[in-house]
Amino acid sequence: MKKGLAYAAIGFLAYIIFAVVLLPADRVYGWIGQSLGAVKLYDVSGTIWSGAARGALIDGRPLRSVKWQIRPWSVFLGKVQIGWSFDNGDSWGKGVAALGMNKMLGLQDVQAQIPVSQLQPMLRLPVQLEGVLAVDVDDLDYDPATQLVTQATGIVTWNDAGVAKVTDASLGTFRLTVTSEDDKILGQLQDGGEGPLSANGNLVLTPDRKWTFQGEVALRDPQRRDVANVLNLLGRPNAEGKIPLQQTGTF
Repeated sequence: MKKGLAYAAIGFLAYIIFAVVLLPADRVYGWIGQSLGAVKLYDVSGTIWSGAARGALIDGRPLRSVKWQIRPWSVFLGKVQIGWSFDNGDSWGKGVAALGMNKMLGLQDVQAQIPVSQLQPMLRLPVQLEGVLAVDVDDLDYDPATQLVTQATGIVTWNDAGVAKVTDASLGTFRLTVTSEDDKILGQLQDGGEGPLSANGNLVLTPDRKWTFQGEVALRDPQRRDVANVLNLLGRPNAEGKIPLQQTGTF
């Protein structure tokens, strides 16, 4: 009798699990969509476990061909991991998001490509930047309570960098290697070595929302007068022909 009850309980539990796993994603979104705040999905298909949306708006930013896949074994590690991807044509991204018991949001194995022009409204710069950002993040932790990134490891590469109506052609490639140390986010800037502009420096972000940057730039190709004119606005070169840069601010 007891063995029969045990089998029945296991069977019932398995039924509940499969029922939840196979819930249609559009039905679940209909139940919880209003609670997702700045996240909106359109033309949802598949299941809650493995689904897709033809379109999405996240904080007003449109994404297309959104897909997700929940990793079931992550639940036993005290967190929920979700593989995700989107494809906007000229921009795309994929990776893994994790939400833990401590309510921290983590990102792992993120790869993305984004035209810099799409980020222009966020940058609030008086000039129009050109080129493409390639993002390769190994690991990142974000605290929703403080809205701060608490640790990060990865590389952000600016390919075919340029400034519209200021530079005549590409400035080359620039790479920011991001690491964490104690409670700081550190970034090391280096150019690719092939462009007309030489640049290197170090960026430091601190938990009190302050940032500092120290570096230097120099003209590698004396034929690029467009680049030389921009550098003249930044300051006078030192004895080595390099212009020191030092900036601080808040974010």
